[in-house]
Amino acid sequence: PTAGPTAAGPTAPTTYTTPSTPTVTIFIVPLQITEVSAGTDVSSDDEFIELYNPNSVAVDLTGYSIKKKTSSGSESTLVSEARLNGKSIPAGKHFLIGHDEGYKGSVPADATWAKSNDLAYTNNTVILYDANGAKVSEVSWVKIEKGQSTLGAPTPQNSSQ
Repeated sequence: PTAGPTAAGPTAPTTYTTPSTPTVTIFIVPLQITEVSAGTDVSSDDEFIELYNPNSVAVDLTGYSIKKKTSSGSESTLVSEARLNGKSIPAGKHFLIGHDEGYKGSVPADATWAKSNDLAYTNNTVILYDANGAKVSEVSWVKIEKGQSTLGAPTPQNSSQ
């Protein structure tokens, strides 16, 4: 089964009912932003964000979005809902989102964000919001060196790995 958008936190149950099986309630744990890269020496647009689904069921990303927040606190859309609609993260898998036309990694992106949007090497935050507008995960950094990620050496993973 695929889980739909739920409130953040492990206490938000999702119930599945089908005519041939009993009702099953599954507690959905929030998705996690696991890695962010803000560019390389080759291109400042060689950026990615990696999400992780720790659940035992796929999570539908329809209605989800990612915003970036600057050091002044202003938020703007980085990955629009339209770019995630109809996509899902398989159970126990990662989901890779790259900068449209800028991401050059060897691991293919599952989705992209608009070429006109970008991240900053310093004092930035990315925030994942669910379809209800609730904050699901957030990662901030003071500085990401060119060619590095929030984890050090970039190790992007997509949904097929």
